[in-house]
Amino acid sequence: MEDTKIVSLILQYLNEQGFQGSVNLLQKESNVDFIDNEDGPSGELVRILNEYQEIRIAAEANTFDQDDKQFDQDFMVQGEGSWHNSLTQNFDSLHRANILTLRFHPEKDLIATGSSDKSVKVFNYSTNQPHHQFTHHTGAVIALDFNPLHTDLLLAGSMDHSHSILDVDKKEVLQVFRDHTKYVNRIKWNPAGTHFVTSSHDGTIGIYEFDSVQKQATLSKNIVFSGIVEAIEFTKDGNTLIVAVREDNYLNYVDFKTYEIQRVNMNLNGDDHVSFTAMDLACNPSGTHVLVATDKNRMILYRVGTSVQVKNFYGSMNDRFSNPRLCWHPSSKYFYVTSQDGLVYVWDTVTQRIVDKLSGHRGLPKDIAFSNKSGEIASCSFDKTVKFWKS
Repeated sequence: MEDTKIVSLILQYLNEQGFQGSVNLLQKESNVDFIDNEDGPSGELVRILNEYQEIRIAAEANTFDQDDKQFDQDFMVQGEGSWHNSLTQNFDSLHRANILTLRFHPEKDLIATGSSDKSVKVFNYSTNQPHHQFTHHTGAVIALDFNPLHTDLLLAGSMDHSHSILDVDKKEVLQVFRDHTKYVNRIKWNPAGTHFVTSSHDGTIGIYEFDSVQKQATLSKNIVFSGIVEAIEFTKDGNTLIVAVREDNYLNYVDFKTYEIQRVNMNLNGDDHVSFTAMDLACNPSGTHVLVATDKNRMILYRVGTSVQVKNFYGSMNDRFSNPRLCWHPSSKYFYVTSQDGLVYVWDTVTQRIVDKLSGHRGLPKDIAFSNKSGEIASCSFDKTVKFWKS
């Protein structure tokens, strides 16, 4: 629902309740004019809320029995009240242009960044020294991922329609692929480090098998979807790839052995109305749930492989032109989301409340990542900086 429509519904409710002073103040601050006879039937906001409540009750009656609730334990017990909100390091000279993506090395004090200056830089954040710069791409680098097993191997995806495998230890470009016809916007290793997947604005994903001896990969499968592939995520066991497509109200669960696809409706009531696009996906650390960041100021927590909406989170500023990015706290009690107002929002997954807003970037935050080694998170932005945060 558009922001103007939401304000109109609130104005209608305030007017019907006789809160004229509040109506006048909200009109002034929102620049939305309220005309009583042009804003739909009376009690529209109350009707919408009542219908939503009925849907929630019905869904809970059908899916939330006691046996099922065991899967949601991570989101029922309150956390310790500690999350990343202390700015510890600020790097402002890594790139000469906007920084679009970043990933931590799994074992070393290195972080890799991709930029609109077309380069990948690897930087030692402990010594504050550059490690290496890769300049083989001819377009902005918008996706990165380290191999979880062969940890010096880094994938890079670019707006030049290509992607590559890099060896950050030997400082070599091992292989460059040109299998897509548009931006390679996502790239990800499977948990075993034996395969990787790319997604593109051309509406396809590519599945590659990696030979760890030869350090070469071959394309083993190409799958076409109905629109731009916005996000990909592996389940914790690596057996399934989750794919989100623009203007599609389904998540596509791809069996990684047979390539069969199970489509799971994201809508609570099971209809096919497309009210949002899933822009980012992140499975929680225990692997039981997948968090979806949408283009409508909304994050939704699903049980993996189901339409069950365990939690909904509202409040960040993202719209259909945004590309929000998610990052989990290792406890599953909190998560972080980039927002178009220049902040990184922190949610409590139990209370569904915003508990913090990480400020400091002077431009739009573009990516966020967690380091299993240092326990920190890092964010990058259009302000050409990388910031580190700790609890």
